[in-house]
Amino acid sequence: MLKKSLQLILFVFTLQIVTSCFVECGEPKTFEINYNSAVIIPCNTSGFYYKEVEDSVFKNTFGLIVGVESELIQIAENHKLNLSIFKSAMALSCVDDTYLFPDPIKNIELFITDKLNDEELNATELFKIKDYNQELVSLEDFFIIRDEWHDGFEFELTEYQNLPDSATFKVEVYLESGIVFTEETETVYFINI
Repeated sequence: MLKKSLQLILFVFTLQIVTSCFVECGEPKTFEINYNSAVIIPCNTSGFYYKEVEDSVFKNTFGLIVGVESELIQIAENHKLNLSIFKSAMALSCVDDTYLFPDPIKNIELFITDKLNDEELNATELFKIKDYNQELVSLEDFFIIRDEWHDGFEFELTEYQNLPDSATFKVEVYLESGIVFTEETETVYFINI
């Protein structure tokens, strides 16, 4: 029984080595992600997926999708040592590309403008975002745990009692360098609950 088990383990290991010789890994590359603008989309959060608001929406099912558009620039090609002895060993796992963020996102703020009186208020605290465990947290808490690559955000309006019946929403995305991207929605009309 032990002999058969050892033969099976040896067979599986040999099969893995042989098949890995046919894995073609490209040269790993290094890229820079350079942010260049913000996008904001008002959404209806009811159902399984966010849907863009077309006419009007209930206050308790309102959210915003905020994205930061970027440019991907290849800055290096990382050459590895190409010794045929090690080639099959390296083929067991390919080396991933590297992504650098020279000017990362530092913070995001959300604003609301009441269309009745054109009064603008900071509304960041009225919204929550899902963390990596799918629990709603404040934006401040999310930025503490946010991974560097995370540049798309889905906000849910959680405090809507004093919201006007029509408003525009604005996002300001702050980068580490001090650059700020600003984008605003069209007027959103709310259906009273």
